[in-house]
Amino acid sequence: MPFVSVIMSVFNSQTFLCECIRSILEQSYENFEFIIINDASTDRSKDIINNFTDKRIIVIENIKRLGLTKSLNTGLKQSRGDYIARIDADDIANKDRLRVQIEYLQRNQDISILGSYVLLSTADGNILKCLKPPEHDADIRKILIWRNCMIHPSLMIRKKVFDLIGLYDENFIYSQDYDLCLRALHNFKFTNIPIPLTTRIIHRNMVSIERRKEQIKYEIEAKKKLARINGYKMHISILYSYLLMLVPNYLRIIKWRQYQKL
Repeated sequence: MPFVSVIMSVFNSQTFLCECIRSILEQSYENFEFIIINDASTDRSKDIINNFTDKRIIVIENIKRLGLTKSLNTGLKQSRGDYIARIDADDIANKDRLRVQIEYLQRNQDISILGSYVLLSTADGNILKCLKPPEHDADIRKILIWRNCMIHPSLMIRKKVFDLIGLYDENFIYSQDYDLCLRALHNFKFTNIPIPLTTRIIHRNMVSIERRKEQIKYEIEAKKKLARINGYKMHISILYSYLLMLVPNYLRIIKWRQYQKL
């Protein structure tokens, strides 16, 4: 029985997919299953996935495109591990990522959602910066009320979190990870390991660049839900999110183009 279930949804991700899959299969920790949901890709993603013959890979083929949230839930329903590790098809895992996170969770039974620092890289491998979210639970809680500081593809989550609060909310096209973290605030503790265990490749089609305003809309909905269900006072935080929507998307694209020149 696998101890960890690594879950990845793929849609037209051929550019970095092979490298991403290899980074999981070459992990120093080996007792895992790798659930890959091909969300009706129309590029070479299916062929790339099928070229790998490792028995730890479980491929789920969506007949029609379901989107990230429903695809992740499909993977979660089939997962057998005690821990759920997330990765996206444009991310590269450090070879010791699973081992480091498992050892941390085993030593710290009070922690249920575990992230890490994340490197940002250009497609040709130039490291641009290191994202350093807050490490300790108390600091994470203060920031989560305002914005998501748990980087989704760096997360390892105890399966019991999903058993208690449910799967990803399928009403959320974007920011489903933020909604999950806000729902978990009442019952579970968070930590970010202060070393980079995942590398995120910056590219033009990233949701955080192309669909940032839509992403913020769902962040607002997650905050409203937290206020409605758990009684958190979120008025100022929601206003903050509305103000972020006023930032023109072209400014984010300019920043992305600057990254590409480095």
